[in-house]
Amino acid sequence: MRMNLRVSYLDGSAVDTTTSAADLIKFETKFDKSIAKMDTDLRYTDLAFLAWSSLKRGSKTPLEFEEWTETIEAVVASDEAAAIIPLEITAPTG
Repeated sequence: MRMNLRVSYLDGSAVDTTTSAADLIKFETKFDKSIAKMDTDLRYTDLAFLAWSSLKRGSKTPLEFEEWTETIEAVVASDEAAAIIPLEITAPTG
């Protein structure tokens, strides 16, 4: 299971990141909560932790989780597939 997340920082910058198995395992270990329960019991802390873990693993932040949360404005799930623009708006008729 992979999750695309967008992090917006207080300074106006933003970064996209994708979680991996390592991030999901770290989440389950830290919170003693199955990732499968996110469908029914999603908390903002869950998204933030997954985003931080992915960024930390990719060496994109040196900060620990609590410090990092003080620098962010928002974390949201992003769907890259929604950003695909078709080559033609309407199908040609002949």
